[in-house]
Amino acid sequence: MPSHSEVLDKLNHIDFFSFSGNDLSPAFTINLDSYSGIDEAYYKCTPLSTVIGRNAMAMANAKWWITDKKDNDKSDKYKNISKLLKNPNPLQSWSELVIQMHTYLQCYGHVFLFAPVPNGYSIQEASAIWVIKPSYIDIEESKKLYFQSEIDDIILKYYLNIGGARTELPNNQVLHIKDSYQNLNFSPTDLKGKSRIIGLEDAIKNIIQANEAIYSLNKDRGAQGILANTGTDAIGPVAITEEEKKSIQDQYLSKYGLRRNQSKVIITEAALKWQQMSFNVKDLMLFEGKKENVQEICDVFMYPFELLGNTQGVTYANKKEAKSWHYNDNIIPMSILYSQKLSGFFELDKDHIYADFSHIEVLKESETEKADALGKKISALTKAYHDKVISLEEYRLAIDYDENINGKTMYNGNEGQNTAQSGQDSNNQSQGTA
Repeated sequence: MPSHSEVLDKLNHIDFFSFSGNDLSPAFTINLDSYSGIDEAYYKCTPLSTVIGRNAMAMANAKWWITDKKDNDKSDKYKNISKLLKNPNPLQSWSELVIQMHTYLQCYGHVFLFAPVPNGYSIQEASAIWVIKPSYIDIEESKKLYFQSEIDDIILKYYLNIGGARTELPNNQVLHIKDSYQNLNFSPTDLKGKSRIIGLEDAIKNIIQANEAIYSLNKDRGAQGILANTGTDAIGPVAITEEEKKSIQDQYLSKYGLRRNQSKVIITEAALKWQQMSFNVKDLMLFEGKKENVQEICDVFMYPFELLGNTQGVTYANKKEAKSWHYNDNIIPMSILYSQKLSGFFELDKDHIYADFSHIEVLKESETEKADALGKKISALTKAYHDKVISLEEYRLAIDYDENINGKTMYNGNEGQNTAQSGQDSNNQSQGTA
């Protein structure tokens, strides 16, 4: 039987809260440099999948249009594309496709769209649009990049790998979209994106670990103590057999506990003594540590922490401001990226695919505030114009109604004199020409 000091020494080397694993438990690892590791993090770390899902849902709130530069609707000009923007394939609505596309982009750092085209038709006559997981696509690069002007001189082929089959996809039917999070190793041999999740490895592990620890504390009350054998005979201590140890452990794990259908005592023929081991659970700061790691995930994916389930100290005004920021600084800029890539892919010439969020309630309020500000600005400019402080051209420039002056005069002290001077300059130019 080990001495008291030997028992204490073993206790000092037990990891009550560890990822690395030891003789008592297997090691915990997630390889975020692989697609399978990213999948595992997404499924096991609930805050991560929640933030990614909410970003994707916000992106799906857009209404997608085909317009010209003056925002005139051009849907009739591109009837097939307009149809695809409603029903991209037999299994999905456009909103479902957008959710899948934006989820993949956030998880893997890039995503592929495939639009099959019947033989002899242009990309604008594509029969469907499908989102393809990046792990299913191989890119054959030309290994030439910086001196090329055409995409076909950079990417030779795309291959789709599913179920052991390898299928070449036509280059003009594949759209590759990369996240704003940059791949710092981007090169002629590495054209793919990089996942934001890679930098969150510690935060993700901490959250999963904290959840497991909380579950263990609720279920088994954590590490509590030691049942030590005190049986003796005429010779000395009597060791219990491995079968007896297993029987006692099985009883403890399956039958003994605080729940209604569990026993409150353990019955055994072994002579045992309970050695209490205690530690302050609050000192682990499980919930506080988990909160900080969730905030880190929110920062990386640009999702306001105030919009999660945490409501402590968060006011209605805070949430409204957070929603506005979320759309203006995250969702709308990313939608512009999608719009530019889709417009170029479908060869829309001078027209473009546009994601409209103006119907979102919190953005309507922002537009109202902008209109109020413009009204006050116009009132001030009107007074300045009537007081001959500014000219009509300066008035229009101040409210962004004129991009260029195009030879119009600017106010220099007297608008009538300014106009007359302009006329005199024109006469002098005419006389000089004559």
